[in-house]
Amino acid sequence: MAQQREQHAVTLTLRLPEVVTGVADIGVVRMPLGKPTFTTQEAVTARSRRPGT
Repeated sequence: MAQQREQHAVTLTLRLPEVVTGVADIGVVRMPLGKPTFTTQEAVTARSRRPGT
């Protein structure tokens, strides 16, 4: 059951184009954990939710 939940969590993070017609339609971009995944000229401050960081 835990493995299925982990697989489901991975599935929710996938973002694919609406129509996949070939390998070129799929790309992999690593999302860095604990780092912002957006660009802004403003400041964003928050406490970490991960233990030990």
